[in-house]
Amino acid sequence: MVRGASIAVLIFAAPTPPRLSQLAFLVVAGFLLTGKVWSQQYVLWLIPLLVLARPKWGAFLVWQASELCYFVAFYQTLIRASGGKTELPESLFLLASMARWASVVMLCGFVVLEVLEPWRDVVRSERDPDPDGGVLNDVVESYEEQDDGLAITRTA
Repeated sequence: MVRGASIAVLIFAAPTPPRLSQLAFLVVAGFLLTGKVWSQQYVLWLIPLLVLARPKWGAFLVWQASELCYFVAFYQTLIRASGGKTELPESLFLLASMARWASVVMLCGFVVLEVLEPWRDVVRSERDPDPDGGVLNDVVESYEEQDDGLAITRTA
C-alpha cells in the first residue's frame, strides 16, 4: 500500500509524465526491497526493466558487482550449512546482503531523480517523451529552454 502510494505521489509530483519503464522498475524494485523473500533469480526481473528505465552503465555495473558478491557469499553459507569448509567469514554474507539491498535503493534513487528532473533522462527526447509508452503517449508536451532550466508544458 505504501509502495503504491509513494509511486502515485511521484507520478503527480513529476514535471512530466514518467516513462512506463521507469514506473515498472520502481514497482518491481519496491516489491523486492520490502518483500519477505528475495531469491537470487529475482534479479532477472529487474535487469530488463533497469535497462529500459535507465540505460547507463555505471550504476548498473555497481549493482551487478553487488549481486555477484551476494552470489558468492550465499553459496559459501550453503556450503558451511552442509558441513563443508569455507574460507570466507559468515559476516561477509550479511555485508553482501546489505550491499545488494543498498545498490537497488541507489538505482531507485537514480530513477526517481530522472523522473523528477526529466532533462537528466537519456531516453526522453523532445520528439518522443516515452518510446515505450504506446497509447499512453496521448499527452503532448512541449519543451522550452529558460534561464533556470527546462520548462515543460502539457496539453491534452
